[in-house]
Amino acid sequence: MARPIGNGARAAGFLAAAAIGWLIFAAIVLYRPPASAVILAMVGGVAGLTTLALGSSAKTAATVARQATERLSVTTILSIATIVFVLVLAIVLSKLGRLGLDYWAVALGAT
Repeated sequence: MARPIGNGARAAGFLAAAAIGWLIFAAIVLYRPPASAVILAMVGGVAGLTTLALGSSAKTAATVARQATERLSVTTILSIATIVFVLVLAIVLSKLGRLGLDYWAVALGAT
């Protein structure tokens, strides 16, 4: 029985992408950049609003042929804005988690 070519490579590619994504996400959460809350709120808000506005837009290309005609397509901008929003969200949640741990450590006298 002949085995289809490429299924193992495709699965390995997806697993490698998931592992690299997990590594990047964990590094962002553990070693978050020292940014102020105001800057994170502005960047995350702009990226979130951009994602919200362009996500349901009729200008978002549904086919590759339409994407190829534009230099910087709306779909590309949407993808970048979504990634920025997720990264900022991860950083904010990391900061909130750390603040919560610090609060409870002081409240319970564990310092």
